[in-house]
Amino acid sequence: MDTKNLIWCLNLKKGIKLVNPDIDLSDKYMAKAGVSFEVTKKLKKYQCWAITAAYYSMYFGLYSILAKIGIKCENHFCSLELMRTMLEGYFSNSEFNLVVKARKLNIDTEQYPDKEISISEYKGLMKVVPVFLVKCRLILNGLSIEQINDIRNEINGLRLGSEQTRLYDAP
Repeated sequence: MDTKNLIWCLNLKKGIKLVNPDIDLSDKYMAKAGVSFEVTKKLKKYQCWAITAAYYSMYFGLYSILAKIGIKCENHFCSLELMRTMLEGYFSNSEFNLVVKARKLNIDTEQYPDKEISISEYKGLMKVVPVFLVKCRLILNGLSIEQINDIRNEINGLRLGSEQTRLYDAP
């Protein structure tokens, strides 16, 4: 597993932080994911906003898992790196790539108003969001305390290794 990006994220001010696992917060993020998905249906004729709501629906689904594990991360790239590395046994590469693509479409429609998103890309995104949310719910329901502790211990090990490297490299 390539952890270079995770180590970078562990050193960011608003990057990856271990906090207490929070099932209530996890539930709130999953509810927020559901609301965001419902919003996509109401914004069909406003493609830019529907894509944004679709991406955030997926992101909130992922973040609900992070909250249950006890991970706080205010950087989307870093949250996705957690998905790719620490949650690789739960999400496939194709599911990771779907969220990355949704993020890219969101950025493209927000920052480049003249950029056209094809109807097939748009419809494809709208189809995968509910499937992704079901997957997130399945992961949430199946995560054991042992699995949560394993993930937290692995992150803590990376954090400690990162701090030792910085101390060693300091002049």
